[in-house]
Amino acid sequence: MSALTRAAKALSLAQTYAEDGAVVSAIEYGTEAMALLFAERDRRMKIGLIPAFPGASTAPASRKMVTGPGPTFAKPRPHSAATRRKMAAAAKARNK
Repeated sequence: MSALTRAAKALSLAQTYAEDGAVVSAIEYGTEAMALLFAERDRRMKIGLIPAFPGASTAPASRKMVTGPGPTFAKPRPHSAATRRKMAAAAKARNK
């Protein structure tokens, strides 16, 4: 039996006891139902089925986008050395 089914049965019993006037039993079953619902919510948040807070991502940490400086290795240059020299000479001529 799933946690949600057990919670539904506990709420049903709580309602029945409340209608019969057995307040203590109604409170006990209502408390049990809430505990089951919170445990199920926590389980679903832990495995990523529901977000921990509104607007949060449900993707596992391994799939989340990593922010930060990233790798520090040198990036490939888009131009050859000769082209870079020509571009530097042109920039130098413009700045005269």
